[in-house]
Amino acid sequence: MKYSKLIRDNIPEIIARTGAIAVTHTANENEYWGKLVEKLQEEVDEFRKDFNEEELADILEVVYAIGEYKGVSKEKLESIRLKKQEERGGFEKRIILDETTEAGSPKTTTTDARDLEFLYEIGSLRNLDRGWKQHLAIPCASVLEHTMRLVWIALIIARREHAVIDENKIIKMALAHDLAEARVSDLSYVQKVYVTANEAEAVKDLFGGTILHDYEEIVREFETRSSLEARIVKDADNLDLDIELKEIEEQGSELPKKWAANRRMIREEKLYTESAKQMWDEIQSSDPASWHLATNKWSRIPNAGK
Repeated sequence: MKYSKLIRDNIPEIIARTGAIAVTHTANENEYWGKLVEKLQEEVDEFRKDFNEEELADILEVVYAIGEYKGVSKEKLESIRLKKQEERGGFEKRIILDETTEAGSPKTTTTDARDLEFLYEIGSLRNLDRGWKQHLAIPCASVLEHTMRLVWIALIIARREHAVIDENKIIKMALAHDLAEARVSDLSYVQKVYVTANEAEAVKDLFGGTILHDYEEIVREFETRSSLEARIVKDADNLDLDIELKEIEEQGSELPKKWAANRRMIREEKLYTESAKQMWDEIQSSDPASWHLATNKWSRIPNAGK
């Protein structure tokens, strides 16, 4: 069974006593830090499933390990905790912050009707062709289909990076990154030479009045590439095109060969993460049909077709 997760120091010995073999390696600095953060999330998730004191102690153990890695002792952590409690209080009063507004500014008003309008508008994206269909002259992924695969590409890049990455933000950003195209359409690389779309205004109006109005800031973060999550989602945005180019090459199109130099430039100059560059290299020699050729009734069910 595969794991790829951080474990307590005595776990390999415990596994050996059961007669099994634990295959392990020692993490480097970057991997250890990333796995510590993953472990913290894992323990928090376990606690949420089973609210008991042992799970709570596991969370504390990971917190102490993170503190040690960062050079912060248990005593120092407790001192900081007490100081913040004195300055900001604890959580005994159970206060929930619903919203903040600038002094004198109007409160954001949301309506159930706008939530439903938003959902219908998102559904309309299934009818929106991608801009580059004009140049392919064959069917290609819609905006919604592109978004679906992009989410998974981004998550794979995020995990390959072995860094401290907020996967929830990755998912939110990937889902929202192209929604403005419901109002401004998907402009191709030729059209963008002549036309500039006001996507910021489109996003503002798209989310305005809905209970999801905070997503406007998530899209802004993506557009400015101001976080590692934003840069990963943009890498995924680019790589989805490279995967689709392999798919249309399978259909006999000559365009992928004509775009080869352009896509190489994207790989060298536009991709942000090393994991995305590695995936780009893998895509070039990949087989779009391998997943179903290796897993079908002819290869998996001995009596199929008899």
